[in-house]
Amino acid sequence: MHPNGKAHGGSAILIKSTIKHYQSQPHCKDYIQATNVVVSAGVSDITISSLYCPPRHTIKEQHFNDYFKTLGKRFIAAGDYNAKHTFWGSRLTLPRGRELLKSAQSGHMNIISTGQPTYWPTDKDKIPDIVDFCIFKGIANTNISCSSCWDLSSDHSPILVEITAEIRETTRRCTLHNKRTNWPLFRALTDEAFSVPIALQTKETLWMLLNILLPVSKVQHGIQHQ
Repeated sequence: MHPNGKAHGGSAILIKSTIKHYQSQPHCKDYIQATNVVVSAGVSDITISSLYCPPRHTIKEQHFNDYFKTLGKRFIAAGDYNAKHTFWGSRLTLPRGRELLKSAQSGHMNIISTGQPTYWPTDKDKIPDIVDFCIFKGIANTNISCSSCWDLSSDHSPILVEITAEIRETTRRCTLHNKRTNWPLFRALTDEAFSVPIALQTKETLWMLLNILLPVSKVQHGIQHQ
């Protein structure tokens, strides 16, 4: 999402529907654009934040502080920070990287990266570097890992961040019928179907039985209602 509503920049999160979650307030600024989802995990929730920081803005420590405060006490904030610092493996240290590191350290956060380049400039005179990484809080260092992903083709290489946590999923009831099931019709069709003597010895007899049972199953699932 981008604060001006135009189709550029922004961020998004794709999440499995069975994972218990809800979307929290996004962070929509020109300099930080973040989508936030809260996931039910173990004893406390985890905020997953996907962010993009455009390169043309000047971002100070306080700007980062304001963003991280919206994520709660336990979070993972990953994405394109467009910030360079040797602390997380970049080739050099630039002003935005210094401000981000100060914010992370003052907030008692941890930083994890792949140690490999994530940005591959189209300009051959520029050198690949690390600008995509993860900042997290409230998660033990031993329970999180980060690796490079080379499956997609772009000027940015995705990073794969894995955590060890008990993620709660929504349980789906497996039902063989629903409230529209016509039980009298189902019983009548079932009695009729099983009263036909068929010896299942050939492919033709199997198809014959299938053609008899299909109408029964449709009624049972409420597709036909009389």
